[in-house]
Amino acid sequence: DAENARKADAEKQKAYEADKQRFDKLKGEKEYYNEGTERWIFDDFRKAIALDENKGKSDAEIYESLVKDKDVFKSENEGYVNPAVGNDSKNGSKSETKIFF
Repeated sequence: DAENARKADAEKQKAYEADKQRFDKLKGEKEYYNEGTERWIFDDFRKAIALDENKGKSDAEIYESLVKDKDVFKSENEGYVNPAVGNDSKNGSKSETKIFF
């Protein structure tokens, strides 16, 4: 029984890694907000590729339907916000400086 469980786990891991390779090719140069967002989209992708309604669709079509109209990627123009330093002499509050790359 232990050997059968080990083989089943190995097959699951192999399928997971194959799906992950398919998935990783789809995002291109874009960067997800965080690892949680990437896991969420990947889990949805794995569910979607298993559905009969998606048979015959390309990975790109499935992926696009998952991320379309969702704010899951970091913006290319997203600025860095410096942490507040000192007090603003006008109103006594801390100020922030945005730097765009």
